[in-house]
Amino acid sequence: MATGITRKGDPASSNTLKNCGATRGFLLACFDGAKPIQSFGLPGGKAFRKWLERRKIPVTKKSPTGRMKESSIRQRVGNAKAMFEHAVLEELLPQNPIRNQVSSIRADDEGKMNIPAEIIENVIQAAPNAEWRLLIALWRFAGLRKTEPMSMKWTDVLWAEGKLRVRSSKTQHHAGKGLRFVPIRDVEKYLSDAFAVAPDGQKHIFQTARLVNLYHTMERIVEAAGHKPWPNLIKNLRLSCENDWLTANEAPAHVIAAWIGHSVTVQNSAKAIVSDGHFEQFNARPQATQKVAHQVAQNLCEQKKTPTNPSCRRSYRHPEKR
Repeated sequence: MATGITRKGDPASSNTLKNCGATRGFLLACFDGAKPIQSFGLPGGKAFRKWLERRKIPVTKKSPTGRMKESSIRQRVGNAKAMFEHAVLEELLPQNPIRNQVSSIRADDEGKMNIPAEIIENVIQAAPNAEWRLLIALWRFAGLRKTEPMSMKWTDVLWAEGKLRVRSSKTQHHAGKGLRFVPIRDVEKYLSDAFAVAPDGQKHIFQTARLVNLYHTMERIVEAAGHKPWPNLIKNLRLSCENDWLTANEAPAHVIAAWIGHSVTVQNSAKAIVSDGHFEQFNARPQATQKVAHQVAQNLCEQKKTPTNPSCRRSYRHPEKR
């Protein structure tokens, strides 16, 4: 990662480089910056994980225990593992000293929840201007990540095609993944309202100088609408959008995953929510055996129909001739 290139040969994203830099800082802090890389062994890898577990951090809503979450620890251990793997490839070490430490990121259901569209429509009404109304709508009804709208231009709105072009810094280092399109059906009204008040000649949809402290401003808007801010305030809007599309069968799962900007694997492991509503929706539908029995009866009816016995008729209408 020191060269900015991943093991797959792709350029590392700026966020990946930032995270690896933070992990490097943790390693230096853990060993007081005085441990030569050649002296690392399995005990060093174990000591690093223990240090992360014991490390105190400020108590906040996201970290009420004052300790790093297991998912965050695994991410840091994974970064360290990749860094030491590079050292092995460069023959600075015979083996990776972090190789025995668990680093796989597991799905974390903590704080994951669906935010009903009705609540967000209420929140949008409490937003201070058309720009903020559009931003909230893009998060909840188009599934954009927190900062993805900031780079969008008005030329990215393909009105006639019903699509919105989205660029993502999170995935741009993967071949063919830096650009995607999302449907504008549910956000077209907010796009039109923002376009109507945008100054002539304005290229970017959002004036980022006015959109600072996104999380805290969003928190105040939610409270102004009479609601209590929920966990993962902005991330859960994107998650809710995806789950709405899946539940309503708006498109096949792989299409929805492409609109949201990740794989079906990520969709299944980290984004999709199974709720009691799914059971109710399923139970309200006719049984599969009932549908099959109806179809069999319909087929038999068609076979027995004669000019003198026209009572057996199809249950659907034929299209009218034109």
